[in-house]
Amino acid sequence: MPWPFVQLLAGRWRPIFGAIALAVGAGLIVATAVVYYAQAPGYLGGDARTYLAAGERLNAGHPLYALSPGDRPVAISPPWWTVPLVSPPFIAVLWRPLAALPNELGIAVWIAGSVACIVAVAAWFHRRRPVATGLLLAALSVPIGMEIVLGNVNGYLLAGIVGLWVFRERPASGAILGVMIAIKLWPIALAVWLFGQRQWATLYWTAATLAACEALSLAGAGWMNHVAYLSVGASVHPSAFSPTSQLGVPWLWVACLIAGLVLTMALRSRTDWSYRAAVITIVLGTPIVNPNTYALLLATVAP
Repeated sequence: MPWPFVQLLAGRWRPIFGAIALAVGAGLIVATAVVYYAQAPGYLGGDARTYLAAGERLNAGHPLYALSPGDRPVAISPPWWTVPLVSPPFIAVLWRPLAALPNELGIAVWIAGSVACIVAVAAWFHRRRPVATGLLLAALSVPIGMEIVLGNVNGYLLAGIVGLWVFRERPASGAILGVMIAIKLWPIALAVWLFGQRQWATLYWTAATLAACEALSLAGAGWMNHVAYLSVGASVHPSAFSPTSQLGVPWLWVACLIAGLVLTMALRSRTDWSYRAAVITIVLGTPIVNPNTYALLLATVAP
């Protein structure tokens, strides 16, 4: 069969292949979410409830990284985590208005926004690269399905990571990265990507936005909670599902972080692959890697 004919045939069938791949990926994600909820109904919005409890503690004037009498119970599981929140104070400040809503309505609003971000990213990817998107959705169906059930911040981070790529030619896109770093430190790998691309104006926007977020965080959480977070960060234990714990190599996440940042810079002449290296570093170059964290790898389809 002549090669041009094969290309023509593939071109004609590509929309069908893409639709099938998308259907399989979406079906697996829904199935994962349903099964996960059925087996552990108490985990519905589990991470969102952690954020809700953090916002409630701030609204009550209680310490953020310790439970006080009357606080909403939060699961603590030593040695994996020994405090009711392991994220920087900024996420709790963002949750203060949501925590003030009645009947835990803030959880529903948060999860709806997270799902909307994931669906929007998947839809945009499918429009550009239908087959690759469908296949990666299928491969990441378990992390994405768990992400939907848990309501972790990763759904929003996924949209932010992709948004940084989409608007990479606009310096103001650095504001997206500034907010992400304030929420969760590890997206700083994308700052290394911007450095390698010599996007100085974008990095200025990142720094300015990060400074503004930190000012808001100090105003909303107070100085002492930020001091307390330093001890939280210093005592972080690799999560049970991280490669570090799974392989029993305590320094593996550090090696992944260093190797990922080096690779991001080494590939700086290839903007797309340097970006992908940074995204992978965000996932693997951290001690706190849970199954749903791998949902962020969907962003590698962006370039």
